[in-house]
Amino acid sequence: MRCFPFLSGAALVGVAALGCDEAPRLTAPADPAPSLRVQRFTHADAFILGGDPSNPLAVQVGFDAGVTVEDICSDPSGVFPNGVGQLLLTPPGGALLHGSGRDVNLLVYQFGAGPVSDFCQVVGSPLVGTGTGDFTYQILGTGRGAFVAHISVHGVVDLVSGGQARLFATARVTVRPSGTLQFDEERVRLTPL
Repeated sequence: MRCFPFLSGAALVGVAALGCDEAPRLTAPADPAPSLRVQRFTHADAFILGGDPSNPLAVQVGFDAGVTVEDICSDPSGVFPNGVGQLLLTPPGGALLHGSGRDVNLLVYQFGAGPVSDFCQVVGSPLVGTGTGDFTYQILGTGRGAFVAHISVHGVVDLVSGGQARLFATARVTVRPSGTLQFDEERVRLTPL
């Protein structure tokens, strides 16, 4: 799964970066009375997920109509995400991201070269269908390198081959505190209507 490279869109990458650090080190606190308040930010979201060889589809979620992976790779500053989310930074260095989008654009590609980690991997892949749908996601980062992501997308797409299909896509990702991937399941399913 790859999220769009903004503060907001770098949901998965950003959470990983919050906790991915080198060896722990002891330092004196800058303020003798650290704040215990949660910091809240609003951000925009768009992402791509899928690519499992046993389920060779990938779905691009949340960009303006007509924006393709080619557009994103050639000029990422010219495309903008449509989803809205909240990022909460917790005092011990963790983060909680929650995002959602309604009636966002969906593009489904034929792609089975492994879980998508970059939009540019999908460039040149055949387009299977386009449509609109909704998404939700939650990403929890511990601040110590571990994080968990749960994403779901559903909608209806017009198939390039003709007809329509219901789209259901999910991603479940778990990374251990050591930074090693424990679990990454990304499925994109189309059911003809």
